[in-house]
Amino acid sequence: MVFGVSTVPPLRPLGGLGARSLVVVVVALVALCLEGTAASAHGPCGCLPRTAYPGDAVVINNVFRAVWNPTRADIYYGQPALIAAHVDGAPRIVLLNRDRKDARERARFLVPEVPTGRYLVLLYDGSEGGAHYTWDSMTVRRRPAKAAPSAATTSSDTTGGRGGFTAVAVAAGVVLLVATSSLFTLRRRRGRRGHS
Repeated sequence: MVFGVSTVPPLRPLGGLGARSLVVVVVALVALCLEGTAASAHGPCGCLPRTAYPGDAVVINNVFRAVWNPTRADIYYGQPALIAAHVDGAPRIVLLNRDRKDARERARFLVPEVPTGRYLVLLYDGSEGGAHYTWDSMTVRRRPAKAAPSAATTSSDTTGGRGGFTAVAVAAGVVLLVATSSLFTLRRRRGRRGHS
């Protein structure tokens, strides 16, 4: 041995595997160990409308259970962001609860009558023994109050409520006129070519 220089070859982990191979082996082992555990909830799914009014119907697929404004007990995986999304003072509502075998059939539920705000909705798809869910959120708004028509609006409306129909009829007439003139022009050109 020369001073400061080792003649012993460097040790290579796991019988000659390089660093990349070692990382792959460790990741594979971790994946095998976690295979039997439930996956955390995935979301947002993007499957709900972003904004809705109370009473609006929502149609969705691949769901057997839907929980509006879930509590900590509903959130199996203990995700802090989902737990924090609960709106205090607003009710937790089970919007849909049917047999798991029906999860692949289209489902319909109504947006509940709740205070305005953003609400979390858990959507259970039936996998993992019924425990797996995805989630999305909806903002509930109030419908704007219908304003009474002003005197200026009612007195200027002389079409008897058919102003939109008149505009459509005029537009259809213009389209028909342009199409007819184009057809005559095309026939006239073809007729001139045939006589030459």
